[in-house]
Amino acid sequence: MTGELDETVLANARPDVAAWFDGFRARHGAVAGCVHLARHDGLVLVAASNIPAAIQNTVAFVTLGKGVAGVTAERGEPVVLRDVQTDESGVVRPRAKTVGTRGSVSVPVLGADGAVLAVVGVGFADERLFDDAEVAAYQADAAGLLHAIEL
Repeated sequence: MTGELDETVLANARPDVAAWFDGFRARHGAVAGCVHLARHDGLVLVAASNIPAAIQNTVAFVTLGKGVAGVTAERGEPVVLRDVQTDESGVVRPRAKTVGTRGSVSVPVLGADGAVLAVVGVGFADERLFDDAEVAAYQADAAGLLHAIEL
């Protein structure tokens, strides 16, 4: 069903997270992105902005260590990409390149015990270099997700 969200995406959608994410994306000037919440066996997509339905359906559930969100969760640290389109690290899944973003940053949202509770990822229209302070600012802002919603 190209162009339509599947049952899993619709069932896991969190309007509260989507509202928070719209503000996050706008504050940082990102053109697209998504939020996954951690579950015992991986990550569940709960909000997305400017991500085609076919891609949302593909990333409705992400295994730890697969793709940008999965690697972010597995490592418990940000994954930064200067240009998604030319990345050869193996972190970017081929289908992710069809979103059309260039620079990208994905940050974990950590609980008090250091466990990954969520992953927030955003993409930009142009390739980007992210310095450590900028990545830290994204991560600090993403931590606000814990205060904005009920997990």
